[in-house]
Amino acid sequence: MAVKKTVAETAGVKAAGTSGAKSGTAGTKPGHPDGMSYTKAFKELQKIVEELENEEVEIDALVTRLQRAGVLLQICKSRLSATEAETEKLLAEIVG
Repeated sequence: MAVKKTVAETAGVKAAGTSGAKSGTAGTKPGHPDGMSYTKAFKELQKIVEELENEEVEIDALVTRLQRAGVLLQICKSRLSATEAETEKLLAEIVG
């Protein structure tokens, strides 16, 4: 099924899950409108990808699940970027 390959590649779920980042280290930032932690978003994204890979998603729900996967992917990317920037800033303060 072409969809499951595209979703898995686009989401980078398997690669992101094995990046070495510890689960739960990037929590919800105060003031974030989505209010979802990286860990929660990542787990839900993994579940969607698994459903797609196992062809468990009915055709009527496919677009909705893909849209949700896109939202979750953006949350994960945002959290990772924010954590990376904050880590670099802290390391610069420590070293510099």
